[in-house]
Amino acid sequence: MSEPTIQRFGTGTSSEGLGPDVVVNARFSPNGLIDTITHRPEQLSAQEWFDRLCHAAPEAYHPLAGGRGAFKIPCDRFDAIRRAVVVD
Repeated sequence: MSEPTIQRFGTGTSSEGLGPDVVVNARFSPNGLIDTITHRPEQLSAQEWFDRLCHAAPEAYHPLAGGRGAFKIPCDRFDAIRRAVVVD
């Protein structure tokens, strides 16, 4: 029998096979709002960026322990979300 494949969060390529996934890490304040988030466009606040990602890729969000969470988004889709921010 073959060994089962272990899928590690934040590594490898997207399920669509179009490039690596982008992992956006978020940290919440005690009041439930976003304190810090990675890959944030300059023109958006941390909370606005989190809200955009929640709207554009809700299935990509993974809650983590300790007031943290992460989005694992295919690279091409992430680029499209960022381009939409520039247009707005």
